[in-house]
Parts: sequence; structure tokens; C-alpha cells
Amino acid sequence: MPRTPLRLAEASRIVNLSERTLRSYIKAGTLGRVRIPGTKAIGLDPDEVLALKESMARPAAVTPAHVRGLEIRISILERRIRTLSEILNTQWDPLNLNAAAARELYRTAREKLLTAQWRVEDIDAWCDTFRRMEESDLRLIAQTCLDPQPGAPFLQLCAEHIRTLSSAKTLDTNPELQDLLQKVLAARRHLRGLQALYLQAPAVPPV
Repeated sequence: MPRTPLRLAEASRIVNLSERTLRSYIKAGTLGRVRIPGTKAIGLDPDEVLALKESMARPAAVTPAHVRGLEIRISILERRIRTLSEILNTQWDPLNLNAAAARELYRTAREKLLTAQWRVEDIDAWCDTFRRMEESDLRLIAQTCLDPQPGAPFLQLCAEHIRTLSSAKTLDTNPELQDLLQKVLAARRHLRGLQALYLQAPAVPPV
């Protein structure tokens, strides 16, 4: 770097900062002004410009608060990855309902709609059931239970589960409840997709 003072535009290119930012550094005293020989223009000391560039290249000091923030973000990402993995795994394990199982599942879902309180274990179990359901299951339920909206009771259960978890006082501080809420939301999206497929597909008469 030359030893003669640098014009503002030259220093701006070297440190990759705008001239406006450099002027604010000069005003704050971070950089000193030097008169360019033979002119009335004010330049910057090349050593100070080099020191500024080197300081910008060094990583900022890491505080305990930064570390804690990173740990929280990593924990959130790990939970989301774990939830996604569970969703993908259950989708490869369909229910494969027969007529009797379809009737029982439908009956149980309608009865559970009368439940006033839900345990986390019950919500989790129903969530796995929802995510394992396929469009063929809805079609079988419609045929055996004579319900033109076979997905309705399951979607209503999802809504109850979401309401229960969302109103939990410890939701903001309980990672397990947060994960379960995300699982239920994913299950509801899955059920909505199945219901849409069922309603759009041509009816198949019972055998």
C-alpha cells in the first residue's frame, strides 16, 4: 500500500465500505484526516486504512449470549429435523385398514370428539395414526360408514388437538409440546390433502 495519503474513493475500494461510512468514521474519530500534499483535499492515513481492513477481517468477539443463542438455534433445528424424520418414517408405514378396522377407527374418532381433556400421549398416538392414513383408507371409511365426508371427524380431532396444545400454559417453554404441535399441524395438512384427493376422485362403488 502506498505511504501517501489515500483519497476517500481509494480508501473506500480498499476496505469495501462506502465513502459515507468512512466519513462517519472520520467524524467519530475512528479514522484521522490527513491533507494530501500539493492539494487542499483531505485524505486518509494508509496505515489507518490498512488497520481498519484487518480489523474487519477478524471475527467479532464471541460472548456467552452469542453462544447461548447459537445453542438454542441448533436445538430448534435438531427438533425440526427429528420431527420431519418421524413424519417421513410414518408415511412409509400405512395403516392398511380392512372394513372392520375402518369402522372401529371412525367410531373411535367420533367418540373422542366428546373428550374434554387430552393427554399428550393420546394426541401423539392419534397424530401418528393421521399421518399413516391414505386416500384408500378414507374411501373404505366412506363405504363402510356411509359418510360422504370420511375425513371430517379426523380433521375435527386435529383441530381439537391444535387448540389444546396452543392453549397450554407451558407451550413457550416446553420443546416437547412445541414439537408435538408441529407434528399435529403436519398431520392436519396430510389429512386435508387426503380429503381433497378423495373428493376429487370418481366414486368407486362398493364391491
